[in-house]
Amino acid sequence: MPKQPRNHEPTIGIFDLLERTDTDEAQTTPLRGHPDLTLRDEANAITARVFRNGFLEDLHAGQWSPVLSGPGGSRITDAEMKKLMIETSARLAHWLYLRELLLDERPDAYFQLLSTMRRMFTHRWERRARTCDLPGAETRQATVCSCHASLYEGWRFCPLCGSVVVA
Repeated sequence: MPKQPRNHEPTIGIFDLLERTDTDEAQTTPLRGHPDLTLRDEANAITARVFRNGFLEDLHAGQWSPVLSGPGGSRITDAEMKKLMIETSARLAHWLYLRELLLDERPDAYFQLLSTMRRMFTHRWERRARTCDLPGAETRQATVCSCHASLYEGWRFCPLCGSVVVA
């Protein structure tokens, strides 16, 4: 069998394609087959069900700690990250499985699911923004210890060096 001549046109790598298509247009593109829902509405519903309402919610339910607010402080352990990623991937696989079933057999049911998720959980979520700024920890910061740790109102000792905090 003779070899086919190679096409010498440059190929686009899949990661290049991901970068080139990460645009604002992706946030506003209508969901195929539905006049009112966008791909972002679908993404928000998936995020709410798969990520936000999973193990992340358990992590988020704890108390905020100023000790972890400084640069370099880890807010999540390796074990927690592993649990978060495994459970999120499993929930996403389930969502995608259900999506395939419904879009093939009952697309109206899938669109109803998305509309319900939007109405109940994500109606106040961003529909276009691709990022947002985080408020700085400096808004909660009262003073800085001689060891450069951030100290907050009500603390009597520095959490890093143990020095007594002078009011």
